[in-house]
Amino acid sequence: MFDNVKALILSDEQWQELLKQKWERVSANCEDEEDLILEKFYWSGDLGTYIEQCVDEKRLPLWGDVVQCNPNRSMAVAQSNIQQFWAWVLEDPQNRMPDTPSMDIGDYFNEPVLRLGQQNSYVLDPNLNADLFKWIFGYEYRKETIFPLTLGAAKWQPTINVDAETKFMQLSILLNNYLFSGEGKPTPAEHLATLMVDYWLSIIPQLDNLRCFDIDVNDDMSADGEICIAEWQGYLRGLFAGLNGYDVLFEERDELIVHDQVLHDYINEQIAVMDMPEQYNRFMKLIHKHKEDCEFATSI
Repeated sequence: MFDNVKALILSDEQWQELLKQKWERVSANCEDEEDLILEKFYWSGDLGTYIEQCVDEKRLPLWGDVVQCNPNRSMAVAQSNIQQFWAWVLEDPQNRMPDTPSMDIGDYFNEPVLRLGQQNSYVLDPNLNADLFKWIFGYEYRKETIFPLTLGAAKWQPTINVDAETKFMQLSILLNNYLFSGEGKPTPAEHLATLMVDYWLSIIPQLDNLRCFDIDVNDDMSADGEICIAEWQGYLRGLFAGLNGYDVLFEERDELIVHDQVLHDYINEQIAVMDMPEQYNRFMKLIHKHKEDCEFATSI
């Protein structure tokens, strides 16, 4: 297990600045120019008042808002709010869920949960983001997870299915951004990579579908819902190129920048002892042949 994680301790001042930046993004997407109910919940984390005010205004409290509004960065508050919100929803799910025909209650529950451990998570604090992920999904990949809390009077425990290929590619992008992108320090969100690397490594032996390493994949054959392997593989090539000393951003800078050499070396050591599939060997042959130009190369 990777035990050289660089501690990310955000001061109160840094945390407040991150909260302000996110609120600007959240408020820009609000239907009302000034959503005072959501703003109050965002800065207070008071779920009971948020639900009451939404009901008074005949609007639905939203699950995504419950996940993201935790200004104290508290695991206990996050867990309590999950139980409180879903106890309320499950009292009358027909009227307390969004009226979206294509989405059942399991889909509604899973959408923000499946974003945990990623840069686009509703949870802003990277430490809490990773803690919630590991609390729910554990430290190693499993295709199916039972949510660890019982919800509502019926003691519902949602089943969450994690697609190995999707999660592997999402975390590969996170690792690539953290290790090699840009010249400045990684962002707090990108720092999440150090907390997720062992989970990422645990996915590799579980990749039944190896399209992510298939160098012959193309846009026509790779579209699968939100998964576009041809597009995502560019990030994967950038990651493995960097791990082997090649800089795909060579046109933008003079030399490869490695933001965390310890993590870089750890990944290489772990992969070196894995029994990797033939698709990976062809993938690496392409990278070694084309080096810095490997992102869009098509032949070995």
